[in-house]
Amino acid sequence: MNDKYNQCDMENLSLNQKILSVPAGSLIMASDFKKAASYEAVRQALSRLAKKEKIVPVICGIYLKPRKGEDGSSAQANPLDLAKKIAKKNSWTIFPAEEMALRAMGLQTSDTTDIKFASSGPNREYDYAGVKIAFHHRSNRLMDGLSETSGLLVQAIDAKGKDQMTDEDREAIRKTLIERKAKGEKILDETEKTYAWIYEEIRLILEKGLAL
Repeated sequence: MNDKYNQCDMENLSLNQKILSVPAGSLIMASDFKKAASYEAVRQALSRLAKKEKIVPVICGIYLKPRKGEDGSSAQANPLDLAKKIAKKNSWTIFPAEEMALRAMGLQTSDTTDIKFASSGPNREYDYAGVKIAFHHRSNRLMDGLSETSGLLVQAIDAKGKDQMTDEDREAIRKTLIERKAKGEKILDETEKTYAWIYEEIRLILEKGLAL
């Protein structure tokens, strides 16, 4: 009987060690350790470690490993990293949207505290550390089959709006794509099924200064 209990203790210790071996500042959830143990075993281990303040509950079954000198009251996750973790937990495809997409493509320089993503999942909003994290469901034609760069490009053009793009906007996007070392042919292939007006804007952007 004692041997059985000792074996269980060793298994729990091993799982705890794997959980706590992640770098400080990391966001973690049960599915991150699905190769180490069953989902329920990991969930319980996370709960116990949170009670011992080894990790800090954030939201939606997501935990934060505090950095050195932080405790449960002072440790905070990076909201952008948290948004990406929420999406991963729910198996959503996401791309920065609206102001975030415009800024990423060189069309806007002003900053915003709100974090907005186009998402393949349902509409969801979360408030964390004074920041609103919003996921807005978008059509498959704006999401499917797109790499990070192509997704950002589509979202930026969509945020700008139909018939609202200027030559200066196209040049700013073209410069950003060159800086990203984007491949024009790859972008055209990936965005072929998006809305016709967005695809036409992409062609106009790519026809000068970026290899097709």
